Amino acid sequence: MITIEFVNDDYHQVLDALSKFRADNVRRAVSRAANRAAVTGRKYGIKEVQKNVYH
Repeated sequence: MITIEFVNDDYHQVLDALSKFRADNVRRAVSRAANRAAVTGRKYGIKEVQKNVYH
């Protein structure tokens, strides 16, 4: 399970914005954003490992 933690008080604005969308659209958007973040993180992680291994 993925959890999101807000560091500042902007979470009320985010919740207000998300409440204007249908629940299934919000779930889909969050899922896609999480997948995109995971792919990006993996890509940069692989680059760093390769940089350290091959140099």
